[in-house]
Order: sequence, then C-alpha cells, then structure tokens
Amino acid sequence: HHSAAAMAGKGDRREYALVVFGVTGVTGWEVARFLAKRLATDKTLAGRRLAVAGRREAAVSAKARAIEAEFPAARPIGVIVADATRPESLEAMAKRTEVVLACAGPFRFLGEPVVAACAKNGTSYADVTGEPEFSERIALHYDDQAKRNGATLVTCAGFDSIPADIGLLHAKRAFLERYGPSSLPLHVVSSLSLHAGPAGFAGNTATYESAIHGFGSVSALKAIRKEAQAALPSWLLPGKLLLGPRLKTSRGVGREPRELGGKLTLPFPGSDASVVRRSQMWRWREACAGAGLPVAGGAGSAAPASDVSGAAFVSLPRDAVPVQHACYVSFGSWWYLALTMLAGALLSFLAGHAWGRALLSAFPEQFTFGAFKKGGPTAEQRAGTSFDISFVTRGYKSKASAEAALRAAAAGTRSSEAPDASIVTRVGGPEPGYVATPIFVGETALCLLRARASSGEGRVAALPTGVLTPGAALANSDLIARLMAQGIKFDVCA
Repeated sequence: HHSAAAMAGKGDRREYALVVFGVTGVTGWEVARFLAKRLATDKTLAGRRLAVAGRREAAVSAKARAIEAEFPAARPIGVIVADATRPESLEAMAKRTEVVLACAGPFRFLGEPVVAACAKNGTSYADVTGEPEFSERIALHYDDQAKRNGATLVTCAGFDSIPADIGLLHAKRAFLERYGPSSLPLHVVSSLSLHAGPAGFAGNTATYESAIHGFGSVSALKAIRKEAQAALPSWLLPGKLLLGPRLKTSRGVGREPRELGGKLTLPFPGSDASVVRRSQMWRWREACAGAGLPVAGGAGSAAPASDVSGAAFVSLPRDAVPVQHACYVSFGSWWYLALTMLAGALLSFLAGHAWGRALLSAFPEQFTFGAFKKGGPTAEQRAGTSFDISFVTRGYKSKASAEAALRAAAAGTRSSEAPDASIVTRVGGPEPGYVATPIFVGETALCLLRARASSGEGRVAALPTGVLTPGAALANSDLIARLMAQGIKFDVCA
C-alpha cells in the first residue's frame, strides 16, 4: 500500500501534472481550456503537462488539438482513452498523473470508479459535482484508502460549493480579524444572487440531469449519513454543539437580513448546506483531536468531563469552531420566486418516479421555463451573467461572552446571550457554470499539485489527505489568493 504514498511524498514526477476526465462535455472542455491557459502563462508551471481524457479517442483527440491551437505554449496536450465502465482504463490514467479533474457527470452513475482509481494509486483529485449523495458516499468508502496512499481527493470543487464553503471560511476569518482572536463567530447567513444580462441566463442539461437524480436519491443519502455518523461521539455530530442562541431559519419564502437589503429568499436547494456542514465538522473534529479530546467511539461513548472539554474548547483556534449556518437564494421579484417554486415542486414530484425522470430528461427546456438547455449558455448569455453570495456573520466580540458560550456548550447547555457584533462579506464572480467553475476546480487542482510537488520540503503547508470537502482540504492553502488573482472577488463590506 505504501508505494504510492512514498512516491507521492517524494514528488517523483508522473508523466502528467493534470488530467481532465470528461473533456468532451461542456464543463470538462472549459476546465481543460482554463488549465491550458494557466500552463501556457504561469512560469512556475513551466514543463508541467496537461492531458485530456474521455471514452472516444477521436473526440478526445479533436479536443486536444483544438486546445493546442488556441494555447500553443501548452503543447503537447496528452490524449488518454478512459471509460468509467472500464476500471482498468481509469487505473492506467490515475497512475500517469498527479491530479485528476473529474468533470463527467451525473456523478451518481459515472463518478465512483474514478475516485476508486485515484484513492488506490495515491493520485490527487478534484471534481465538480453538486450531488450530496455521491459526494458523501465516496467520503464514507474511500477516505481511509486515500489517506493510506497519501492522496487528497477534493469533492464539490465547482460552483456553488467553493464560493459557499470557502466564502464561509473567509467570513469567519474576517470576523476574527475585525474583533480579535478571542471573539467568536456564531451565526452565518448567506444569500446567493444570480444576475443575468439582456440575453438571460441558462444552465446546461448535464447539471439538470444531476439535479433530477439528486432529487431521486434522498433516501440513499439518509442511510449514508447514518452510517458516517455512527462512529462519532454525539458531541461531534452536526447540530449537537449548542453554541450561542439558536439561529432562526426560514423553510419557505423569507427575507434576507436587513444588512443585505431584505430581498425575497428561498432556502438554497443545492448541496451547499451539506458541504459547509461537512467542512466545519471535519475541522472541528481535527481541532478537538489536536487538543487531546476523544473523537472516536460512537454515540454511546461518554463525553469528556465538561471542565476538561470546556478548557479545551476555549483553547481551540476560533476559526475551527463550527457556526450555525443557513443559505438562501434571493429573488428580485415575486414573479421569479413563484416560477422557481413551481419548477421546483414539479421537479421534486416527478424526480421521485422513474417515468417522471424519463419525462424530465426528455424536455429540459420546457420543465425549467428555458433555464436549462443542451449546450448550456450562449457566449452572449455567459458574458452577461454573474453571481454573488453575501454573508452576514454575527457573534460575540467580548472575550467573556465567547468563553462562557464555549464552556456552556461543553456542558451541553446553550448560552442565551445575544450576539453583539456582526460583519458583512461577499464573494462574487462571473457566469457560474462555465466561467467560474473552471476557475474554482482548476485552482483547486493547482493547489493540490503544488502541495504534492513540495510536500516534505517545508515550502508549502502539507494538505490533509483523504476524501474531503474544499473547506476541510484547503483551509490552510493559498486558494483564496489564487481565486482573487483569477478575478473572483472576496470582499469585506461592512
């Protein structure tokens, strides 16, 4: 088992630095173009090679030639024939590269064999999935193997998970920077706005297909969560840490916090809430383990005495303490909100039945009022579309209030004192699906590549290994600076 890990650790170069699997899809194509451009223009990546992969050699080869024509300095682009239904072809691909970027969905059907090949061969990995069932299943089944083989596999590294997850970390750190390291963020509420130009907005049908199957796999997800949480003591379970007053959330139509302007909102239907929760719980568990608290043993195991855990909780780095979090999507008018609710109700009803999924797959434009179509947005739509996510973080600036709340949580009670401080932060960027997602997953992969090249030489903090969400894997990397250099905005507003 240790050969791959030893190899990865020594930085023995594999033939390719990066492989984009699924280059014939709309997302994979844009991801490959983004990386070719980075390799062609970034001197620190000189001599590193990119390959593209998919199941039809002629199609993959045509994509490689087109990228070479557009970015001659990235030549030669490798061509790898790999098929999700032929595991040996994925193994061969994983052995030849440092990092695989998985862009072929729906991941529920095509994703797992790629993860298995990377975990087994000590190959780092990043995917663009937004499917919680797939993402949590691979974390459950491949985390140990990835750790043993020295690989970091980052799941949910596209839109909307990166801006939500890394944006929440940025919000917590901005709060701590403003109010000091002994303050404590408690609540974060985020609101996503999509802005479309005159040509309107569009998503691609592959994204829509994934959503259909996501709606259909809710029961499988519950079973995976139950199994994943069985091994944790109860005080490490999501929602069991009673820290500060309870955050009031809205399950239906609501309004943004007044600091953001109070637009109409609905709870965000994507995987953000689960990705953020996993990142937070992972960092909390790691911090608790680092402080010597028992982090294994299942729900029946006794919690440490509250004075022991209270002292430990107070001593932990505050950005690792989980916050209560709610994410919403905002609407400029009742009309858009009503259309969205109608489409959502229709989707979730039909997706629960095989005949309904067949119908939804056959008529994407009709069922989403034109929001999803084959091939995704036109060039004009891409240019006119942008997104931003605003975060309102509230907490205690007073050291005494913060410590009292942490000690109360250790004793299993809630501090009822209201938050006395807040900060507003924002993450913004270009069209989400095909302009921003390649930046997110591409820079994540370059972070993974850099950590592989220099682990053991002390130049870059080694990244944790295993199957992880972005906020868990990359909290101590330079990802935010990299994203800002590519035009993604991380702002502190008020």
